[in-house]
Amino acid sequence: MNHLSRKAISSALVLLPSLLFCVVDQEEKKIQDETSVECSKSVLLSYFPKEFVVETLKKFKVPKEKWEEINKKLAEKDSKVIDLVQEKASEIDPNLLKDPQKRQVAVKIFRETLLNIFSEVMKANGIQDPKQIEGMLDDIQQQKAQRFAQCMRLNKNPFDSNLKKSNYTQEKNNEEDDEGDDDDDEEDEEEFDFEEEKNNNRVNDEKNKLKNLDKKASK
Repeated sequence: MNHLSRKAISSALVLLPSLLFCVVDQEEKKIQDETSVECSKSVLLSYFPKEFVVETLKKFKVPKEKWEEINKKLAEKDSKVIDLVQEKASEIDPNLLKDPQKRQVAVKIFRETLLNIFSEVMKANGIQDPKQIEGMLDDIQQQKAQRFAQCMRLNKNPFDSNLKKSNYTQEKNNEEDDEGDDDDDEEDEEEFDFEEEKNNNRVNDEKNKLKNLDKKASK
């Protein structure tokens, strides 16, 4: 009995370094995975990031041969989102995007714009079910919210530097505009105000999405 116990203990001691190595290796991989998370503005500021779109297309079993065309079309339309939102908002109220009390209306317009763009591309590629299309868009936005949370935890938030850059650009513009006319000053100021508002809105939207995800998880 004592012999067996010694043998078992001896075997355990031999295996212990290997077990410890596996645990350490797993922790190192976890740290590497987190630090390798991409937090660039091209990912967090894009409305249809390729990485998330591909993951969604895979999840919803969209034929792989359609992925490239879908990503290409979404990338082309990504830069038009803000213009479309501004256009729709101005039809309702010229100051809608700058009025905090009308934020819910602005958010609704933004969501409708994204869904219209996404639906157009999906339908052109053979996906016709409105519920599936909306579910796919939700999945992309959920991935964005989760990535935003990861980047915030890792202090890799590009929004701060983007706002600082905008502030610096505005200061430089103001210096140059002092030599120009008043109309140019007003136009530049409006553009900057909207750019800053746009970035702040995106940060708040991502935070709100994250809160909603936490609420769903707790249920």
